[in-house]
Amino acid sequence: ITRDRLDELNQLVGAKIETVEIKREIKKKMVAEAEMAEERASTLAVAKSKPTVPAGIAELFLPNNQTLSQALKRAGLEGVTPSETVLMYRPALLAQAMVRYLDRKNNIDESRTVSVLVEEADRQGIIRWEDWESPAVDRSSIDSSPISESQFSELEPPFTDGKLVKSMAKDFLDFVYHAAGLTVLKNEALKLVAKPDMNRPDFLKQCSEVARERRDEELDKLQTKYEKKIDAIEDKIAREERELAEDEAELSGRKMEELATHAENVFGLFTGSRSSRRVSSSLTKRRMTSKAKADVAESMEEIEELRTELIEMTDELKTEMAEIEERWSEIANQIVESTLTAYKKDIREDLFGLAWTPYWRVKIDAQEHMLPGYTSSE
Repeated sequence: ITRDRLDELNQLVGAKIETVEIKREIKKKMVAEAEMAEERASTLAVAKSKPTVPAGIAELFLPNNQTLSQALKRAGLEGVTPSETVLMYRPALLAQAMVRYLDRKNNIDESRTVSVLVEEADRQGIIRWEDWESPAVDRSSIDSSPISESQFSELEPPFTDGKLVKSMAKDFLDFVYHAAGLTVLKNEALKLVAKPDMNRPDFLKQCSEVARERRDEELDKLQTKYEKKIDAIEDKIAREERELAEDEAELSGRKMEELATHAENVFGLFTGSRSSRRVSSSLTKRRMTSKAKADVAESMEEIEELRTELIEMTDELKTEMAEIEERWSEIANQIVESTLTAYKKDIREDLFGLAWTPYWRVKIDAQEHMLPGYTSSE
């Protein structure tokens, strides 16, 4: 045997082993399901004809919308051919209500359907409705009569008691009233409420846009207020700078006058023509020069104080603007969930009654299986 031929044989053996393992797993699954089906079938009472339903209980025939091949595939029995096949109807409880959520203040007018399909109803009519919630059933999909040559399982409580079923209908509507609230997103600070079909990212985007608009409005008002103050300070600085220029000019003139007077006194001292009048004039010039110096110093000090005030006010404006930015950013993210409860008058029974549900009753290797012949649309 060549090496290539040996590899081919090994691959073939491996493929056969893999196929055997897969078939073995399928067989295990079939046996497990068959045992469950056999247990259910052994306790299932089959009626010779459709059982009579007590007065007051509505009968509904759910559609046989899942073919035998589809049912086998979903059960992991694809490719298996049953030795016997029959369509059987089993009783279930279908309850469906239309709920209107109305909130005129927030412009919400939403309708929702609450639906349950109870496949194993309690004999005393005690139902945990939330455990059986299912997709809504379209009225137009419900059959008006059963498929011919089909079988029916016997009726058992609670479907044999019309009064009990009627009380269950009231209990279902009470469940809807207390449990079927409509959850919406809200932002109390912005006074915004999301539409029922709006997700959180889209609502956050809406809140951010509104918050940005209101932030800009507040920033505009703040800047307008500070602009008036800043303009007033800048006007004072300009006025003080003009006064400083005048004071500096006067100081320069006073210095020239004082210098001239001082020169005249020195000249008189050397010529012997000193007089008390010239001395008095010199003192007066000295006082005027000192006053001019004081005026210049005062103007410079006032300008420095005004410039410091301007810097502080500008910093104050920046701080307040940053606080406004941060506050509106936080407000945009203040999203909470709120539950809107419907009024009892806005809850209406849509469907309620015994729902004959189709199953494929098949026999495979002498064992019975009950495979769903109806599937709810997702």
